[in-house]
Amino acid sequence: LERAIGAGLAHVGKSPAGPAHVAVSASARDPRDRDIAEYVVQLLRCSPPLKASFVPLDSLVADDDGLYDALGTKIDVLVRFHLLPYLCNGMVRHRIDGEQALSYDGLHGLIANRRLAVVNPPAAYALDSKAVQALIWMLSETAAYFDESERAMIRRYLLPTYLDIPPNVDAYVSKPMFGSNGDSVRAFDAAGNELAVSRATTYLD
Repeated sequence: LERAIGAGLAHVGKSPAGPAHVAVSASARDPRDRDIAEYVVQLLRCSPPLKASFVPLDSLVADDDGLYDALGTKIDVLVRFHLLPYLCNGMVRHRIDGEQALSYDGLHGLIANRRLAVVNPPAAYALDSKAVQALIWMLSETAAYFDESERAMIRRYLLPTYLDIPPNVDAYVSKPMFGSNGDSVRAFDAAGNELAVSRATTYLD
């Protein structure tokens, strides 16, 4: 993580030893993500000369020149512990008028123009993917891996998870591979008719 932040600072023309603003961001409404973010901040503070601070996601504001915290301090490197759509789907507002939201194009522009570097959560694409749960279930179900006590624990604590709809299923729930916090969850009956959908539909829009 330190190397990733160092590369981010180099991307924006800063040095870990110089004045730089590294923000570790998570939703203040998600206790798990906030605790992880604040823990990472404490770890980074033990690794001078890096200086980092926790910045709640809903306090971020942006303009064409950069991303800022609630005090108006420009952020050089954003270490995010939230989904990228949360950053670009209306939560981050314009610094001046408070109306226009940061878009994917706007975020890409800040990064491409070296106004900002973004560090993804460690292991995000592995551990946050529902595909990992499907892989664990397949290896357990086929007895291709895990001993019997481990398979019993998997059957107890994990729901059956598949990448494709299994045959002869009565009803099922569909979740996006990288979704979290109940976002874009749909329930279907055996015929494939949608019965219910979650309030948040980031991955369905």
